[in-house]
Amino acid sequence: MVSIGMYVFFDLQKTTDKGKLNRVTMHLRVEYKANNTACSSKKEVQLDYSMEMYRPASPNFTALGMQYGAIKESQLHMSAFNPTFGFGPLHFARLNDPQSSYQGWSVPKDLRKDKGLYAQFDFKRLVDLELIATKGRSSEHIKEFELMFSTDGLNWKPYKGAKGKKVLQGNEGIEVVFNVMVGPIQARMLRILPTLIRKDPRAQFEFYGSYSLEPPCRITFSYIRLSYAF
Repeated sequence: MVSIGMYVFFDLQKTTDKGKLNRVTMHLRVEYKANNTACSSKKEVQLDYSMEMYRPASPNFTALGMQYGAIKESQLHMSAFNPTFGFGPLHFARLNDPQSSYQGWSVPKDLRKDKGLYAQFDFKRLVDLELIATKGRSSEHIKEFELMFSTDGLNWKPYKGAKGKKVLQGNEGIEVVFNVMVGPIQARMLRILPTLIRKDPRAQFEFYGSYSLEPPCRITFSYIRLSYAF
């Protein structure tokens, strides 16, 4: 038996496309020769390994704060949750938070086909959203969902792909699923609307991107009147 340890470092700045998944393929050739008489001939093994890596569109790309608490509980809102066992509210939907490891946003059984069901996140300022990460439990998760976003909390727009309203792929098991935004999209508030739910979901979320560089406030005077008193 031969064991080989190897570290590989990638420079994402040398990948071709910003704001997109880049497929990386490694071609490995390993040559070895045993030091015993039973197996003294030289052996060669060739391996190909492919993966997808995301190159951020912004140099200030970061997690926007579900895990680390930058997104406060007061910034979370939901149309409904399942109070069973006490772990259904949205503040349990923080991805990679040890206190939420077996919990997550859950919804009542009688509302799981409600088209008005949503989880809402308020970033408190404009962000350029690039990635959404979702996670569920092994057999309880949100399989598909849609997005709505707003810059002011009043006017909402659906997230669209090349063929209209976009349905995003959710989870099939316990693995984290990443959805790359085409854009990225600029928003202050975001709604996740489940369209296909399996059993009693335990949904967790994290959002990745950067804070938008908002233009400075401008004051325009159409008329100025000055009065002097001596």
